[in-house]
Order: sequence, then structure tokens, then C-alpha cells
Amino acid sequence: MMHRVFYLFTYCILAIIAHDANALHDIAPNNVLHVGVLAYRGNEVTLKRWGLTATYLSEQLPYTFKIVPMTHDDIDSLVKGGHIDFVLTNPASYAVLETRYGVRRLATLVNAANDDTYTMFGAVIFTRSDRQDIQNFDDLRGKSFMAVHRNAFGGWWMAKRELLTAGLKPKLDFSALTFANFPQDKIVYAVQKGIVDAGTVRTSVLERMSETGHIRLEEFNILNSQNSFNFSLRHSTRLYPEWPFAATRKVPQILAQNVALALLNMPGNSKPAKAAMIKGWTLPLDYQPVHELMRELHVGPYEYLEQVRFEPIINKYGYWILGIAILFLVLTTVSSYIFGLNCRYVYANKNLEREITAHEELEEHLKYQALHDALTGLPNRTLLFDRLRQAIFMSEREGTPFSLAVIDLDNFKAINDKFGHEFGDKILKQVADHFEEAVRKTDTITRFGGDEFVLLMDSATDTPAAIAITEKILASIQNPFLVRGEEFRLTASIGIASYPEHGHSVETLIRHADLAMYKAKMTGNCIVSSDSVSEGRTHEHKLPEEETA
Repeated sequence: MMHRVFYLFTYCILAIIAHDANALHDIAPNNVLHVGVLAYRGNEVTLKRWGLTATYLSEQLPYTFKIVPMTHDDIDSLVKGGHIDFVLTNPASYAVLETRYGVRRLATLVNAANDDTYTMFGAVIFTRSDRQDIQNFDDLRGKSFMAVHRNAFGGWWMAKRELLTAGLKPKLDFSALTFANFPQDKIVYAVQKGIVDAGTVRTSVLERMSETGHIRLEEFNILNSQNSFNFSLRHSTRLYPEWPFAATRKVPQILAQNVALALLNMPGNSKPAKAAMIKGWTLPLDYQPVHELMRELHVGPYEYLEQVRFEPIINKYGYWILGIAILFLVLTTVSSYIFGLNCRYVYANKNLEREITAHEELEEHLKYQALHDALTGLPNRTLLFDRLRQAIFMSEREGTPFSLAVIDLDNFKAINDKFGHEFGDKILKQVADHFEEAVRKTDTITRFGGDEFVLLMDSATDTPAAIAITEKILASIQNPFLVRGEEFRLTASIGIASYPEHGHSVETLIRHADLAMYKAKMTGNCIVSSDSVSEGRTHEHKLPEEETA
């Protein structure tokens, strides 16, 4: 009994092997398998790049593999007519063939350029670097443009998607749109020689032409340049999965699996990989982004989306359409009546919104006035005290110091007494403007009252840093002030206190800074910083003679 089962099992295995052998003989009667490759840089370059890959497959499998260069115009007929067994083409071309003829991807190539590896690629849109009139997509309006083919994926569709997204309509906005066909090098030369204003090719074309000495990358300006993670090649578009190696429908599954295994086992540093300028092959990627592009452009298998035919729809649903139209007219009439009733409500509501807005603006204005000096527009002492309390809280929490400076103009009372307060107010406004320009954006300069100002310096500001900042305050008023044709020179005295060295409260800090300012008054036009509160010592910092002159 066991012998019969064994013989039956052996017979089935031999039958399957014989069936597969017959199938393989049917597709390769002379043991020759044809690999169609889209020749985007011409037949000669294609045969040179992929010839060793065919040799490698021939060594791994008991067949002779032969490279067949293809164009966008003949790839469909070659696959449909069964003249090729495997296809190496761009992702969009593969998606079309997959939909129409059932080709199936076996592996995705790992590209190599700039000493890096990539499983994604895009397109680059470029012009000559000396074309100052073309710096972005909008500048392409009224200019001539060149691409590879109207059905090219990396040579046109990628760029077209980005141009449409940017609001350009190539057919209307370009002065001329021409397709050069393969190789893509022709487009680069056409832009280089000024035959066309701009063009597009797939990524790595510019870099490889530069490596061989045919062009210099500095000659070209990349439009809409992108920076993508782990992708150093110049590109202007989104990135898509690299080219797939696919089997046509007539290739048996066992042969397809063997070819896939051979490709995946190809070393990245082997001669076939180097000749093809790749780093080997990886498992087939997800090509859904390619379908999304074609669906958006209504190309390839989604070309039907643009072909809307109304006649069959009207013949089938004419009465329904008529009924919907009558209902629409009735609803429009009722809506117009309701709209008329609501007009007064809308008008009243807008008036209410305007009143609310005016009230909010008045509140904001009053709030601003309460916290800012009416003359100079600087924060007043109320806002200063609030920010001082916040600074003390932040300093205690983070353990960082901050500094406070009291600034008093020297002998300003004499100006008011001689020329009047209106004249003095104009000088104070100019002084406030100079102080605002001299301090950092993170600091707070306030008018404390009369001719006295207070500067609250940002956290992490110790005494030496505070002295450097307040030196800019003194320097900002060195130049004479001009009011009513009269020039006046001003000086100031500054006292500095630092937290927590000179106090832990708002009042203590201001008192110490004020005492230091009065010490500075005795010297004139200088900066004095408080030392310890208990000892009451001070450090004086006098500006150089050329700065105080």
C-alpha cells in the first residue's frame, strides 16, 4: 500500500515538473528570454548599462537573457504582442502595463549616485543659472519648456503635477512645450545652449552628465528645489518608488520566482551592479503614490476620468434630471423668500458685531494706556513692576540671574527750565526712541517718570553682561539731538542692580539700582553697579573719553 502511495506521489511531482518544463519551453523555445528596458538615455547607453545584468541572469539560470531597448511609443505593443518576457521600466509605465496586461513586479532597483543609495526618485526642473528672469515657477509663464515625452513619468508627469499644483497650465502658460524623446541628455543640452528656456529630466541625469564631464552643475539653476530626508540628489518634485523589474503574464510563476531570487542575491558591488550604476535590488515597493499621480493627472489607466459623456446619462435618467431641475427651481424660490425675511436680521446682527468690535477695541486701547507712558509710548512703572515679579519668579525657578538698570538724564531740568516742558518732551521722545533701538528685543525699557528710565534685562544677564548692554544705552545718546533747529548733547548716569545678589524683591532691587545711579551722578555719564547689600560697595564703569566727548 505504501509503495503505491509513493509511486503516485512521484508521478505527480514528475508531472508538475514536466508541465513547468513544457511551459518554459513554450515561452523560450531557444532558451532566450527578452528583457525590455525603457531607454530613457538612448539605446547605446541602455545596452551598456544593463548588458552585464543580462549576462548575470544567464549565469544564474539555464537561459540566455537579452536586453531589448524600448521607447514610450513601442513598449505597449511589445508587451501586448508577447515579444518580451520581462520589463524594466519607470513606475508609471509599469502601472499601465499592470492594469492592461497583468505584468507583475518582482523587485525594485536600488539606485546609486553621489556615493548614496536610493529606492526613490523624482524629477528636476531647471534653467540656466544666468537666467535672472527665471527664479521660480511663476517666472515660467510665457517661456519655452522641454520634456521627454507626453507619456514620460520622470521626464514629464512628475514635473507637470508640480506645475499644476503651483497654478500653471502648461498648454496655456508656456510659449512653447516640446518633447525631445530619448535620450534625456538632449533636454539638458537644449537648456544649456539656450534653445529652450527651461526643461525637466529625472533625478540623477544632471549629476551623471557632470560626472562624465559633459556639463557643469553650476551652469544650471534648480527651480522649486526640495530637501528630502535621505535624498541628496537635486530634485524639484515629490519622490516616487524606483523602477521595478516585472514579469509579463506569460512567464510561469516558478521562473519569475527564480529571476526575483537571482536579482535579490546580486551583490551591490558586483560588476553588473556597477555597470548599471545601482547598488543591487530590493523587494518590490508599494507603487500606490504612482497611481495617485496618474489619477490626479487623468493619465494612464485613469485617462477615462476626463472623458465624461453626457448623452447616455440624459437618455437613461432624463426624467429624473427634469424632476430634480423643477424641484431645484421651487427650492430656489422658497430660499429667496426666506433670504428676504432674514435680511433684516442679518443687518441687525452686523450692527451688533460692529458695536462689540468697537467696544473690544476701546478696551484694548484703555488697557494699553494703563500700561504705557502717554508721552513716549514705552511701558510704564505698572507694567515694569509686573514684569519684574515675573522675572523674579522665573529666576527662582531656573536659578538664573537677571539685572535691572536705572537711567537718569544728567541736567535735564535745566533744559525744561530754559526752553519749556514742550521742548523737553520732544527731546524725551527722541531719547526713548534711541533707547528702544539700543536694547535687545527680550529686554524691557520703561519710562519710570520725568527724565528717569528703567531697563529690565532678560534672564541669564549678570552684572558684566548688564554693563555691556547699558554701555549701548550711553552710546545711543552721544550724537546731538536736534529740536527746532537747535542741537543739544545729553549724558546719562546709570545704576545697576542684579538679582539675587542685590535683593530678592522688586522694591529692594529698584532701591539698590537707584542708589547706584546717584553714585554715578557724582561722577557723571557713567555706569555704577551695586555690590553686596550689606556692605554697600559699588563698581564704577566710565565710558572712554572718545565716547563721552
